[in-house]
Amino acid sequence: MWKGEHSQNDFGNEAIQVILKKMEDCRDDFVVIIAGYPKPMDRLLKSNEGLKSRFTSFILFDDYSTDELADIFNGFCTKENYLIGDEASKNVLSIIENQYNVRDDTFGNGRFVRNLFQLIIRNHAMRIGTTNENPSDIDLRTIIPADVQKIKSSKELSPGEEKL
Repeated sequence: MWKGEHSQNDFGNEAIQVILKKMEDCRDDFVVIIAGYPKPMDRLLKSNEGLKSRFTSFILFDDYSTDELADIFNGFCTKENYLIGDEASKNVLSIIENQYNVRDDTFGNGRFVRNLFQLIIRNHAMRIGTTNENPSDIDLRTIIPADVQKIKSSKELSPGEEKL
């Protein structure tokens, strides 16, 4: 059984039938790529006897390493023009490592890091808005440890339950 299989408003089975027909009728000119977590994808492919046999290539992507996740976080900072000091960076890496070590099959990888970044930016904005009446450009762009530690001590980022 896959998500929504028995829902009144679920058009999944109908969509599968349409895709299967298109795959058969246009097999030389039509490509279908599906993506998802391994267990739900397996259930999807088993949901219709003709579906799995039509997919000939499967690629399993490993989770990013903690260093790669930290690089992704730093990429978000750069892209959004934020600065982050060494101490705040260490705190971010600590959150990443903690969540990575307790991850399950639904760990969000890059999505987890994006959600973490957004939570930190929210904390940053709240701090600036409540503590600084006339922030400088540097104040507006700099992530400090307090912006990160607020998350570190909360349950906002449970594995598989990213909130944003």
